[in-house]
Amino acid sequence: MPVNKESILQKYAAYRRCVEALLGLMEPYDDERLNRAPAPGRWSAIQVAHHLLLVESLALRYVEKKLSFQPDLRRATFREWRNLLVLQVYLYTPLKFRAPDAVGEQHLPAFATLADTRQQWEALGAAWETFLEKMPEDLCDKAVFRHPMAGRLSWGGTFAFFKAHLKRHRRQLLRALLAG
Repeated sequence: MPVNKESILQKYAAYRRCVEALLGLMEPYDDERLNRAPAPGRWSAIQVAHHLLLVESLALRYVEKKLSFQPDLRRATFREWRNLLVLQVYLYTPLKFRAPDAVGEQHLPAFATLADTRQQWEALGAAWETFLEKMPEDLCDKAVFRHPMAGRLSWGGTFAFFKAHLKRHRRQLLRALLAG
């Protein structure tokens, strides 16, 4: 399938449906329950959601900044596909990993409402869509996003990472909701 703006927007839309489903899982719970940590040193369900929101937000900031100075970007190739595969294997392992400092606990709210969280995610989604719609067509096949562990990813790889990352943390969010 050729990489064009429409295919990239479709991949982002598929990821957004996962976000909506995650927010829908949280709707039956009140804000007190959403903000209750399952144990000391563990994230509450709302903090898990904010971690995901923060990762997506920082990724948008990164690509906006990267593209603002007209970099010489290489075309996404097998290497980026391999990077994504390694990252997905990492995300699907049951092992626990410490979040990088930029998206760690010190950047998560002590308390947040689901309504505010949803509003922030909707605004971020609109910002991504605007960015992608305005993006020049000649950037569609480039490896723009750089994941801190996996390296460069294609646009499709970026949104596949978001989706795999969300699925990994969905289990954590559910455990937080079902605890105690």
